[in-house]
Formats: sequence, C-alpha cells, structure tokens
Amino acid sequence: MNKLVVPVPCTKNIKERTLKDWFMRIDEEVNEFKAELLKYYNLGEELVPTGMSPEDRNNIADEGSDVCTTITTIEERIRIDVEERMKSQLRVNRRNKERGRL
Repeated sequence: MNKLVVPVPCTKNIKERTLKDWFMRIDEEVNEFKAELLKYYNLGEELVPTGMSPEDRNNIADEGSDVCTTITTIEERIRIDVEERMKSQLRVNRRNKERGRL
C-alpha cells in the first residue's frame, strides 16, 4: 500500500462529552493496545519483531490505530483540523530527526 492514510475522526454517535469522558476513552484504548502487546512480549523484554501471524500483527496494529483515532477525534472536537494536525506531525517529525531518532 503506497497511499498515505491518516486517522479519520469519529463524528457520529459519540457518547463522550466531558474531558473526563475522553480521558477514560483514551485510557480504555491504550489499555487494549497494551493488552494486545502483552500477548507477545514481557514487560522487561526488548521490543523486537517476533514470528507473529499476520492476524496477530493486524490485531496489534488495529488497537494502535484505535488509539490514534481517539486522539484525532478529540483534536477535531476542539477544532484542530486535519491541516493543523498534519503541520503538527511535521514539526514533531523534524524534532525527532534533529534528535537523531529518525
């Protein structure tokens, strides 16, 4: 897949209203992501590729994408649009490059 795909904010049938609601949603999504990772890694273990099945890799990726989508939805709700999010990601990428992380 060569196309760039970005998280699309959820805008319909959203039950979260308060900041507390949104923090709880983020925690729930991050906990699901962590639980999926813990199926394959121990906490003290270095994170290196393992012989997971494509389905296992998809499950981890889907949970990570749920985290990204939740945060994107929060940003959209406070009117940080896709253009601002992309500019922000470029700034973060540049900083990470300057720090030798990319």
